[in-house]
Amino acid sequence: MWYNIVIVMATIFAILVTLINPLGLVWDQQMKDLPQIEEFKYWYGDLEWGKASYLGTSEIVDLETELFVEFSSNKRLARATLILGPGGLNEANCIVKFKEVNKLLEAKYGPLRTMTSIRDPLLDDMLYYRECYALQTGLQEHEAVWHWEDFMIKSVVFGDEDNIWIEIEYTRKSLQKRMSKEQLQKIIKRL
Repeated sequence: MWYNIVIVMATIFAILVTLINPLGLVWDQQMKDLPQIEEFKYWYGDLEWGKASYLGTSEIVDLETELFVEFSSNKRLARATLILGPGGLNEANCIVKFKEVNKLLEAKYGPLRTMTSIRDPLLDDMLYYRECYALQTGLQEHEAVWHWEDFMIKSVVFGDEDNIWIEIEYTRKSLQKRMSKEQLQKIIKRL
């Protein structure tokens, strides 16, 4: 009987960890093999190389998905980038979808820390343009940032003339290399 209770408690704990962690991934364990990620199929990459790519097997908010993961030198997950689109994103819905994704991120990670927009001055010369057209041509970009526990989460909508994407980048802050003031001063002096 106690054995069953322990198994149930362990299962509940595993489910809660999966729901809490970004993308449901295990971030704090050293990897021996590439992770099997639910609703994603391995495409290419290698743990020794430090990067791997997965193709989504289902859509998120009606957008196709792709996932890139990067590992630190000690083979722990350091960064994951979820790419939504281009399938499902177009000039008519890119802002609506970006807002929808950000609302979902806000529901999980709390209020966003910053929202920035980068706008090319060429847009000032245009008489009329749709915002999604400016995004698609690369003349504009929007970025939302959250800081949640040990993670920095960025949501960016951008384009490249042909397509529009929403990219969500999850970065483990504790694995980012921090420089001392002396190291920064040496670099500044060299510049």
